Amino acid sequence: MNKILKSEYLSGRVLLALNLILVLAIIQLFTIPLYLHFTSNSVLIENIIFLPMLGYCILASIFSILLHEQEEKANSFQNINSEKNRAIIWGMKLIATDLLMVLLGIPVWIVVGFDFDRLSYYAYVGVISWLLLILLNHFHMLLSLIMGKAGNLVISFIECLFIIFATNKVFLDSYWLPIALPVNLILEFGGNKIFMIITYLIGFIILLYFCNLAVINKFKIQKNM
Repeated sequence: MNKILKSEYLSGRVLLALNLILVLAIIQLFTIPLYLHFTSNSVLIENIIFLPMLGYCILASIFSILLHEQEEKANSFQNINSEKNRAIIWGMKLIATDLLMVLLGIPVWIVVGFDFDRLSYYAYVGVISWLLLILLNHFHMLLSLIMGKAGNLVISFIECLFIIFATNKVFLDSYWLPIALPVNLILEFGGNKIFMIITYLIGFIILLYFCNLAVINKFKIQKNM
């Protein structure tokens, strides 16, 4: 009975994380398109694209902490600590979360694209935002395996600073900085550097995915401090 109750608690924790994404997606859909519809400031219209990215950093950190806690409490009766299944389970969670992030990255910009009659551009922005969310998800899930909650959150705020600097074109040619690549892709829309930048971005996403699998195979999940 105790295990059943504990499983229900864990399911509630997962639902909390999923509901967090759904609520934020709905808030975006009801605020960003409406606000842009009634503003005539062209500078604001162009720059508001980057505003949600700051929230994505913190969201990815919180989401990774929630999922890590779920696994930590489930270890006594689930297979996450099994050497055979550990990487498979963690990898599936990463992919499932990546797919769920579509709700945050794409729909709001599709709506904005229809409103401004620039569907191709804003659909592009939506896809890039989704890739940023995937990058952040993989990175913060990796951090959840090797450091505590506080460190994970602190790094998310540092990422926000990098995004702010990137919007000012400080890291325009910095392919070594993954967090700046999605911003650069938007700034370089229609340019000849897009293919190279997106190749680096996808490469970092794949690298972080396999880093997650390698770390979870090699080490036991440590307790968050």
